[in-house]
Amino acid sequence: MVDWLERFKNAESAEDQITVLEEVDDA
Repeated sequence: MVDWLERFKNAESAEDQITVLEEVDDA
């Protein structure tokens, strides 16, 4: 359940963070 949050924290760039957020929004 916290998987997306871990991915967001581990994202190396803002672009990666945006990608994670978009995937969460689609879920």
